[in-house]
Amino acid sequence: MDEKEVNDAVAQVEGVTSVDITVGRSGTADWSLRGQVGLPDDPAQARTVYENCLRAIAALPAKSNLGLYVYGKSAAGELDPSDLGLPDSTARLKEHFN
Repeated sequence: MDEKEVNDAVAQVEGVTSVDITVGRSGTADWSLRGQVGLPDDPAQARTVYENCLRAIAALPAKSNLGLYVYGKSAAGELDPSDLGLPDSTARLKEHFN
């Protein structure tokens, strides 16, 4: 999975206002997705849109497990996967949604 593929998939989620996700190394061997997604101002809508963004990421093919440091940001605040009770890696996220 590459940055363009991830950003394109998340940008297609209804309600997303912006996307800035990078794929890179964190440390010597671990790869991760990092960045943020712009969400609607309404807290309930923001949670739903953010979950749909994580579903879109989980649906992408991945050759390896990536750490997930992608945050949702709106006027209501910031969300991370744990706020929705979701895992913080692509493999576990894919498992969760399947």
